[in-house]
Amino acid sequence: MSNNVSPVGQVMYQADNQHVEAVKGVREKLHGICKQRLMNRHVMVKTIDGHEYEGIIVFIDDGNVYLSLAEDEELNKRFFPYGPGFYGPVNPGGAILPLVLYNLLAITLLT
Repeated sequence: MSNNVSPVGQVMYQADNQHVEAVKGVREKLHGICKQRLMNRHVMVKTIDGHEYEGIIVFIDDGNVYLSLAEDEELNKRFFPYGPGFYGPVNPGGAILPLVLYNLLAITLLT
């Protein structure tokens, strides 16, 4: 009978330093772009896994961007009537989707 259980505390994976620095660089670059140019803006976000999301960037922290997903275009117009950069409260009928910054492939400004 073989014992396939890993010892407690054994490191199963560790990223190499070049990879860690590359991921940190991407995260810092996206954080700056989102915070300075895309906050409260209507965007299309595509992840490295091929998923696409459309919404408004409502918050950003060190590792995530938070996207308010409108239920539909009419509801979006009702809650955000003044256009880009001048949004009212976050759409209470929509979901807030947290997206990890280094998992993003593209962010497109829609308005």
